[in-house]
Amino acid sequence: MIVVADTSPLQYLILIEHVDVLPALYGRVIVPPAVLTELAHERAPASVRTWLADKPEWLQVQTPNSTLTMTDTTLGPGESAAIALAEELSADALLIDDRAGRREAEKRRLAVLGTLRVLADAAEQGLLDLQIALRRLALTNFQRLRVPRSCAEYSQPSASGEFHPPQVGKAPPRIKDISSTRPRLHPPRLREPHACIGGRLPRRSFSRSPRQVRQAPGPSPR
Repeated sequence: MIVVADTSPLQYLILIEHVDVLPALYGRVIVPPAVLTELAHERAPASVRTWLADKPEWLQVQTPNSTLTMTDTTLGPGESAAIALAEELSADALLIDDRAGRREAEKRRLAVLGTLRVLADAAEQGLLDLQIALRRLALTNFQRLRVPRSCAEYSQPSASGEFHPPQVGKAPPRIKDISSTRPRLHPPRLREPHACIGGRLPRRSFSRSPRQVRQAPGPSPR
């Protein structure tokens, strides 16, 4: 099985300490030199640079023979090189998270897998606990996640055959359990429109019983 990886899936799997699922799932992973350059960048997390200093044997480096012309000019060097290498090797899968990169790869009829799909496949084979892995991932600057109740939410493809992650958006400031639903609060009931006069609610009229009516004191006798 030939699997090519971009920078993002490797980096996040290293951060959450689950990068060892890659050789268990795919045997080996091939990356272009541009991906190693991004992983070793000074702005990369220290744990990623430390891991890269002792690179495992299952991570193989291969330079693409040619540079492909990408339709999307916003792609980074790592993404462009990974897509070019995957197309050149006729890879069985390309590990990539970037939306623009995924669209470019899909135009070239490449099978794309994201970090979420890798974690789900690893959980189905008993290599990790998906709930714990997603909570760790949510502590990074990864896209905002809705923690699934089971792996089944990732196992069903859409009508186009693609596997999509749940909600995406901005990363939350802190992790919290959002798998439980909160009760919906209903707004207070308003008065009926016909009860309003001139745009204002009428004042209530209070009627007193005869016992409650106090008679005014008469003139005091002399």
